[in-house]
Amino acid sequence: MARHATIAPDAPLAAINVQLVASSGRWRFLSVLGLVGGFVLGLVVQAQRSAPSVAHAGGPDAAAPALQALLRPTAVPPTARTPAVVALCVGGLLELTIPQRGQSVADHVLSVLQPDVFVAGTLKGRPGPKRVARALEEIGALRPFARVSVVRMPTVAVLREALQASGHWDDFLRTASGKGSGQVPGMSADKRKWLPLTTSPVIGNPKGNTLQELHYQSRCIDMVGAHETDARRGAKYERVMFTRLEFEWLHDHPPLHLLDPAHLWLPTGEDNEGVNDRPNPNPNPNPNPNPNPKSQS
Repeated sequence: MARHATIAPDAPLAAINVQLVASSGRWRFLSVLGLVGGFVLGLVVQAQRSAPSVAHAGGPDAAAPALQALLRPTAVPPTARTPAVVALCVGGLLELTIPQRGQSVADHVLSVLQPDVFVAGTLKGRPGPKRVARALEEIGALRPFARVSVVRMPTVAVLREALQASGHWDDFLRTASGKGSGQVPGMSADKRKWLPLTTSPVIGNPKGNTLQELHYQSRCIDMVGAHETDARRGAKYERVMFTRLEFEWLHDHPPLHLLDPAHLWLPTGEDNEGVNDRPNPNPNPNPNPNPNPKSQS
């Protein structure tokens, strides 16, 4: 094959007319393909030269740490826990058998209400540091505790002295007589089989523990009030709830928006004709004590 190139006299210097002289169409095809490839390669090189350059101090590898810093997840500081609106009181005798260290209370009450937990417990005998630590470990599923008070269980003599010093001893005796004695018609004369009274075991059934329950509830209310004054700087809890540790919760506690704060709420059939230790998420008794309204859930 022979080929030669001619430059037209009147053509610009940049324009070159290449003429191919060939004996077959195959060479024409390859030549055209080469020209197209060169044209495309020239466009790529030109685009790279015209692109803005980015300078990285310290050489091309210095960009890697900066890029890694951009891609690294930003550490978000932990958000502060919203102040609790419920104070949960637990306590009583801490030497009872407590199912799963209180896990059902944690699963079905704490997880729903997000309360601050107050422990007003008692122990039989002197509550030394080791005994108190062991007792609290038995309800470890309820940690953290806002405040803890563990005292020796009051004896009947101590409770009797407190009732006599209240100034209402004669009223207590009168209330516990007749139909208020706890003796159901046809029941044995043995007081140990009578229904416990609010004043048991001092007055009425000597085996009842109602005063022990009221004793721990009173201590817990005092702790809640002190915590509101000190740690919460005067901010009051909306509700104060009591629940027994030896009970096992099988379902979530109802959400608070379903329970009108204008009422006292008790489990159906568990009012026992008055104050008791059944679970009850009730209005805070510290700012507005009102024992009169009563509703059942």
